[in-house]
This record gives sequence, C-alpha cells and structure tokens, in this order.
Amino acid sequence: MAITLVAVVVLYVYIQEQVPPPAEEPLSRLGRLDARVEVVIPTYYRAKNITIVNNVAQELTDYSIRIELNLTTFNDWPSVTPGNIAVVENTTGIITPLPYWFEEFNSTAQRAVLWVKVPHIPALGTGTIYLMYNNTNPYNPYHDPHKVFLFYEDAEQGGVGLDWIGAITYDPDGDGLGRVYHDPTCAYRGVLGLNKTEDNDPNGAYKSLPTTVSIVNTGLYLEAWFYRPWPPPTPTAGTVDRIGLIDDTGNGYGWGYWHQATQLVFDKRVSYNNVSTLSPNPPDIVNEWYRGVLKILSNGTIVVERYNKTGYLMGSLSVTDTDYTSFTNVYVFGGYDYCVDQIILRKYVDPEPTVLLPPPIENTSFIRLRVYNTGTEPLDLSHIYLWDLETDALLAEYPLNQTLPPGKQITLDVGLNQTHSGFLRVKIATRQGLSLEEIVSMRETG
Repeated sequence: MAITLVAVVVLYVYIQEQVPPPAEEPLSRLGRLDARVEVVIPTYYRAKNITIVNNVAQELTDYSIRIELNLTTFNDWPSVTPGNIAVVENTTGIITPLPYWFEEFNSTAQRAVLWVKVPHIPALGTGTIYLMYNNTNPYNPYHDPHKVFLFYEDAEQGGVGLDWIGAITYDPDGDGLGRVYHDPTCAYRGVLGLNKTEDNDPNGAYKSLPTTVSIVNTGLYLEAWFYRPWPPPTPTAGTVDRIGLIDDTGNGYGWGYWHQATQLVFDKRVSYNNVSTLSPNPPDIVNEWYRGVLKILSNGTIVVERYNKTGYLMGSLSVTDTDYTSFTNVYVFGGYDYCVDQIILRKYVDPEPTVLLPPPIENTSFIRLRVYNTGTEPLDLSHIYLWDLETDALLAEYPLNQTLPPGKQITLDVGLNQTHSGFLRVKIATRQGLSLEEIVSMRETG
C-alpha cells in the first residue's frame, strides 16, 4: 500500500558525545573508517503550518510570537497535550527546533496560548513555522519560557518566605524593610508569586537580566500580573504598584498604578527615585488580578497600559522620553502590600507580527537516524539520500556538510513529503566518495 504524505521536507542535525553503540558489528564500513547507522524513531507526526507576517520594514530576529489555538484555528484537540507538541522551523531543508512555552492549555475548552521564539522574519516578509505532535516529543528541552523571552519570572524557584531569589533588595533608608519575597498567597499561576511588603517607594528589589537589553533596534515589552489587597495594611502604606527596567545606576522606565487616586503612572527612574507622569484611569481594580504592560519603542514613545483579568484594556498613557536606551535589571518597587507574578520581558515592534493559521492539518512521516563514528579518523559527511525501496525512486537529497569526529555521533531527523511504499533505503555519503546505507521501515503500526 502506498502511503501519501503532504508536508514539508525537514532535516535536523546535531552532533554530540558518542553514546556507546550496541555490541553488534557495524552495519557498513566506509573504507578503513568504521561507522554504524541506527534507526531511533520511525513514526508519524501531524503538522500544523503557521505563517508569521512581519508588518514593519525591519528584519526581526529572536522575536517572541504569541499564537492562540482554538476551535477556529485548530481542529485536532484529541491528539495533543502540552507534552507531545514541538515547534520547528524549516529553512532550506534543515529543521530547527524552536523554544516554545504554553502560557495556557485547556483541552476541555479547546483553547491554548503558545509562545514561540522565531529566529528570523524578513522585513515586510513572512516566515513559516510548524507545530508537530504525536505520542512522543523529541524536543521537550525546548519547552522553556526562559528560552522564549528576554526575561521570565514566575517566582517558582524560591522558597516560601525567602527574599526574591537572585534579586538585590533596595533599602535606601537602611531600616531593613521593603522586602520582595516568595509567597504562596501571591501566585497568579503555579504555586508561588512575589509579595512587595513593609515599606514604600523606592524600597523594593531588582533582579539582573540575563543580558543587557537595548531599544536601539527593537523596542521592549514588559508585562506582569498584579493583585492589590484592599484595604492597605496601615494608613501610611503606599498604594502604587510599580515595575520596570533600570540600568546599574538606577535610571530607567517603568509602569505603575496608583490605586487610591485611580491613576496610571509612567514610572521614570532617576538614580532609583521616581519622576512620575500620571493620568486619571478609573475604576480601580483591587482584590483581584489585573495586568500591567510597559511598551518602550525605539523612537522614544513609551506606553503604559492596564488590563483587567479578562483582557479588556482599562486605560493607557503615552509619553515621549529618549533619555535611556539600555537596561540591565527588572525592578519591583512601590508601596505595600501587593502581589506580582508572571513577569515577562520580550522584544516589541508596532504593529506586531500577524499570525496566520490555515485550517489543514497535515501528516508527515518522521524518522530519526543516528550515525556513530566508531573509527579513529573524522567522517566528512556530504549528503543524505532517501529512495523508495520498492520503486527505487529518489525521494530526497539533502546536503549535510558535517564533519563527524572519531568517537562522536550525529543525529538526523528526516521528514518526507513524497508518496512512498513505506520502506526506504537511506544512504549517507562522504566527501571521500564512500557511503553508508540502511533500510528503514516507515509503515504505521498498531
């Protein structure tokens, strides 16, 4: 029976330290160089192609894209779980696993929110990524929000009651107050959140970013979820929630909301102290979660926004300020007590890229081959070829251009978009004109 597959052709290559191969003899010999090929995963995957449209005249690199799956954009909910989905990019036949993270996944409601870091989208152009899923996921390590965003804080790594892990407490009056600590009553998602307590602004804490961020080429988008218990614990407790970005001298920009006066706050920082711009923004939101957003654009436009828990925009404030362009820390300052959780920092352009999800779900066959260099000299791998075993038709040819050192292994993830009989002949060629061949069964089982 012929198996017809309609999908992209993909190939993923990586070299790693050799895992000791099985004890049996090598399947082939490349001249005086010993090698072994091993079939690791012969299986079928489902694939959903996703098109990303760049709406600005600027190339975007490592841009975090938000993708919403629902009944309209996705129709294969019984087949997916957060654990069996991977996201990949296909460029000239090479498959690249992409960092991704599920902000939300609800199979009962048939809704999911997925973030993916896309390496490259050309100016005013498009890029295509693929959602792949089945019973297994070879790319689970890529499911990591810390790899998707410039900064991600869910407060889950700290201990209950301990100061914000990895952060520096800012206590300019030296009274030992103004902590930001891990608190299970402050979790918007997960088990722990952060509690800002004890003292007013500018007391609080700030945490180093993994790397310095700049708005010279691409803007920045900072968001977090907030919960303000009401009434305040004391008459002198400040009622402004504040979060933002500063450099190592305490200069930067931030977001805030003043609950008692129902005003949005542009929280500019000069040597850690606030120089605020205010804008009336009733009604207040207390005793429930809400979201704050800070957008810093490359042209000097800065926008602060407030959303309720359903995603409705409650208000915004726009200013122009060009004093600062680079930042090294995320801060949590302001009054007390209030909770903050799910802090995300990512790149930003306006307008943001558009996500297109055409309806078809496609099938693709997928095999993982592992080649061991069991000899003492390097293998200069040049191409991989795949033939249909029954018809001898050449299905695909991909350049490898990989040198496999002695004692190492190379892993090849290969997908097909051709009709084939279910049995393939795989040939891996070297630049020395030698080859290693294996027969692979691609027939579905069960």
